[in-house]
Amino acid sequence: MLQSNEYFSGKVKSIGFSSSSTGRASVGVMVEGEYTFSTG
Repeated sequence: MLQSNEYFSGKVKSIGFSSSSTGRASVGVMVEGEYTFSTG
């Protein structure tokens, strides 16, 4: 199953993949710029 998320008005995007046989993985792309992510 794929799940996508957008941040910073669509300038940062991530696509996650989940499978019972392979587990979880994700990839992200972003427009050039400076971004601050809160991970707490």
